[in-house]
Amino acid sequence: MTIPRRWLRELQWLAEAALAMPLLGLGAILPEILLPAIATSLGNCIYYLFPQVRRWSLLNLQIAHGGRLNARRLQTLAKSSLVHQVLLYCQTVRLTPRMIDQRLVIMGREHLPSLLSRGRGVIAVIGHLGQFEYLSPALWRIGLPNLVISRPLDNPYMRWMQNRCRHRIGTRFIGKDANGIRNAMRHLKQGGGIIIAIDLNTIQNPVFVDLFGVPAATPRGAADMALRIGCDVILLTSHRGAKGRHVVTIHPPFDLIQTGDHEIDVAANTQQFTSALGAAVLRHPDQYFWQHPRFRLRPDGSTWTSKTSWQTIRQASQAQ
Repeated sequence: MTIPRRWLRELQWLAEAALAMPLLGLGAILPEILLPAIATSLGNCIYYLFPQVRRWSLLNLQIAHGGRLNARRLQTLAKSSLVHQVLLYCQTVRLTPRMIDQRLVIMGREHLPSLLSRGRGVIAVIGHLGQFEYLSPALWRIGLPNLVISRPLDNPYMRWMQNRCRHRIGTRFIGKDANGIRNAMRHLKQGGGIIIAIDLNTIQNPVFVDLFGVPAATPRGAADMALRIGCDVILLTSHRGAKGRHVVTIHPPFDLIQTGDHEIDVAANTQQFTSALGAAVLRHPDQYFWQHPRFRLRPDGSTWTSKTSWQTIRQASQAQ
């Protein structure tokens, strides 16, 4: 008897939740001093037990560093990134507004008053760097009401837990569908802020820009909305600081490129957003989400996999 695909998917979601939820629950109740050791153990287990995760991490790190790192350094960074992700999720499930107030450090807040005084909205482009759950609360705390554009998790059980944690700290999400985009545009026109990640491989009408010397399919939404509305765009980043602090940095606003050709301007501005984010990632490579297949889709419609060799990528880059 063949099990229908929808039931297989449901079983997979249940299995993921059955594995993840108890671990996250333990992360929420165990003394915080134990979390780094637990994250180290789980991160190393994931590295060895899930080969595709390991391969994507190593390949992305090779691309980011131009093949200059030796195998030992690549493995160290890949493991550190996985440890960071586990620690991030364990800390997210125990986050409270009070904890954020105690641990949040905001740098570059001097850039925001002049932007708010213009009343034309602010788009904050972000990547999956550091403790990014602090980004939206940081903007709320310095006077910028904001919405986060995000695609919900496919797994409904994990999505419920994620939404529960985020709602507790005041993060407000809207979808990437047409209705969500309309709400985002309305919010910007009212002088609010929108947070949007630009570091995920996208297959829906992407713009290909240079990332670490390799074309990467990148969401166009931030540049498209900024050009249509005339709002400001900033880069917003986070990284772990000393003594358990989380540093959120508000970078200076971008000078938007406006030639009059919308498609050219979308590509040019997406490029400058991506280049700035890439530089921030390289300052804290152990705190970045390298497990994502960032370079999967190619400009000719083909795809790279986690088994694509660094030599193939280097040859393709040299042939551009």
